[in-house]
Amino acid sequence: MRFRFTFHPDDHERYGDGTWTLDPEALLRQPVRELIAVEAATGMGIPGMLLVLDRPTDPRYTTALLAATWVARRLGGVTEAYESYEPLVYLMHLERLEDDEVPPGGASSSSPQSEGA
Repeated sequence: MRFRFTFHPDDHERYGDGTWTLDPEALLRQPVRELIAVEAATGMGIPGMLLVLDRPTDPRYTTALLAATWVARRLGGVTEAYESYEPLVYLMHLERLEDDEVPPGGASSSSPQSEGA
């Protein structure tokens, strides 16, 4: 399961208006020290984050959504402290991609995509 998201227009100035994809397989292929750094920064285990992201009624959903979108940007080359990352998570456009769907532009890992690409 992959997730594609775009930030709410109120966040475009700070985070851009492109489309991002979180690819759990790409995340899990990261070196173990990177995975540990992600878990330490977000305070959430990666398996838990991925499971909760698919369960919007889970009380940890907001934390998982924040962590997952931060991770997608991190894998796409954006370096930003987790503590300062504050998008309007409930107003962003988020969609789950089925395994056979390809993100816009054919990206197979977390990366920004230009709208209309």
